[in-house]
Amino acid sequence: MNSPSQYGTEWAEPLLAVVLLAVLGLCWWQFQTWADVTETTSDDEQAFDALDHIHRARQITIWTQAALGLTALGSLAFFAGGVLSTTGFPQVAWSHDFYGGASTLAVIVLAGVGLLVGKGLGQRYAPVVPDEEAAE
Repeated sequence: MNSPSQYGTEWAEPLLAVVLLAVLGLCWWQFQTWADVTETTSDDEQAFDALDHIHRARQITIWTQAALGLTALGSLAFFAGGVLSTTGFPQVAWSHDFYGGASTLAVIVLAGVGLLVGKGLGQRYAPVVPDEEAAE
């Protein structure tokens, strides 16, 4: 049973982090696909369209990394709320805190992996970005 201090953070669970990690995987796939198009095509219009897709994937990657960070913070808040709400009941609190701690740890690990993947994508596909976007 969740305490009132945890209701606002129930959404921050490992399933959401897995979904966000899957979104990063799709962005990675899009980066690879459209980067190949920019390298192999001689058609300027097709290359411009590919750069547009790469820009969109970059924006989705940035927002997904932000969502992963917020999910990790929400999971920490969920765990802290659970620990603080059961401090007066040590015989029952340990099992509840163990589940909350394991869930929080899973979210933090998944968010860390996602942030590293997103950073790697940004560095790897930075040369594909047009000059005016790189200046921003």
